[in-house]
Amino acid sequence: MKALWILLASGVLLPAQLMAVDDPQISEAQFNQLIDAVIDIHEPDIEAWGDTKNRFINRYWRSKKIGASAYRRGSEGNSSLYLTVYGQTVRHELSTPGGFALILCHEMGHLYGGPPYLDEKNRLSAEGVADYYAVNKCLPLMKDRFPDLLRESEDPSSLIAEICNSDPGCQFQIESALAAARLTADTLGKKAPSLDTPDLSEVDETELWYPETVQCRLDNYVAAAFDLSYPRCWYKY
Repeated sequence: MKALWILLASGVLLPAQLMAVDDPQISEAQFNQLIDAVIDIHEPDIEAWGDTKNRFINRYWRSKKIGASAYRRGSEGNSSLYLTVYGQTVRHELSTPGGFALILCHEMGHLYGGPPYLDEKNRLSAEGVADYYAVNKCLPLMKDRFPDLLRESEDPSSLIAEICNSDPGCQFQIESALAAARLTADTLGKKAPSLDTPDLSEVDETELWYPETVQCRLDNYVAAAFDLSYPRCWYKY
């Protein structure tokens, strides 16, 4: 994953593999609408950061790849914005519309989430920051744009209902976080995370790349939903 990110960050886009599209979790039109919306929501940030030289939005709807990436290139105040999104992300059996929206928000979080940074020169926020930003700041705004597509389930698990005290907004955030985290775990071949098995480890220094466990990422999402501090499994206080 780190190697893939470095390739993308250097501006080398990997060729998209093509496939027939069968039974996607969302339609191609919705795929594009969500991408357009996450850019539109961030127009004030794009202007404020000076990411206005060019923008390259790469939509590989028929790609077999799962995931997305975002970065900026250029001088401070005069840089270009790059966002790449792969269509298999919404066709995976664990994908949900909310989980996909969170992934888009995560990528924008790399650009506008703030410190600590993966890349000080280009001000690309750390993975944990991007995760937190996605759930805490961006996802509720996306839900406001698409209330019918991005909505909580009608029959939440008893654990989610308890955690959220039956609050619909919280339920949507947690369900989206769980979907995105489980998709990540499956893609990486790692243990699936759970809401009742938090990562209790504590890092010796802040992990700027991916936390050791996908469970830590889920814990970070949950903390973001409740405006809590970053978990110590990736952030050193």
